[in-house]
Amino acid sequence: MFTLTHKSIYQSLLVMTICLGASVTARADQIVSQTNFQPPTTLGTYVTGSDVGNPDSFHVATGPVSVVADPCTAAGGTGQCLQLTVTPGATPNLFSNTPFGPGNYLIALNMAGGGSTTDVLVDLVPSNFQLFPVTAHSAFTNYEFSTTVPIGASARLQVNGGGGILVNSITVTQQGVGESPVPEPGSGALLLAAGLGFIGVAASQRFKARRLPIRFGWRP
Repeated sequence: MFTLTHKSIYQSLLVMTICLGASVTARADQIVSQTNFQPPTTLGTYVTGSDVGNPDSFHVATGPVSVVADPCTAAGGTGQCLQLTVTPGATPNLFSNTPFGPGNYLIALNMAGGGSTTDVLVDLVPSNFQLFPVTAHSAFTNYEFSTTVPIGASARLQVNGGGGILVNSITVTQQGVGESPVPEPGSGALLLAAGLGFIGVAASQRFKARRLPIRFGWRP
């Protein structure tokens, strides 16, 4: 036989209350920008100052760039894609028209190689840019990196490169935003926890000085 004080009962109930009442807030990833170069984007040349891509477009800060079809198919893609080709004295440079606020982001580009192996600079935060070496004549491949926009800042995604690089799509995913639809500890658990807490308080106040013998076993 061992004894259990009402104080220890109350403490146990309090622990149960904390455990049952705790709810972990699940976070989810959310695509915040998606760009491809399929119709309604038209085939042709896009000069400096123009916009290209859909549904989220990019501004051509330094051009020209081209939307092409046949080279995309040859690299394993379908339909249309963006081609970055260096012209004398100018390397194609594009910025997203969509700004990105504070948060953690995953940047993904689906790219294929052009006529020469070239580094593509992808930049959301100036102190954390990424250089992707894209091999000449390589098939479409996903290139990804993560970065963080600090609190109080706003950034636009920059893509800079040449060598005939082909860009099939650009996707920006913000990580850890919103609540996921996965069920979490609900109101029922919280009500149960609250009830246990009230019981513990009442037991503690009423029987503070007592000790309850607890016997294990069965008696007829």
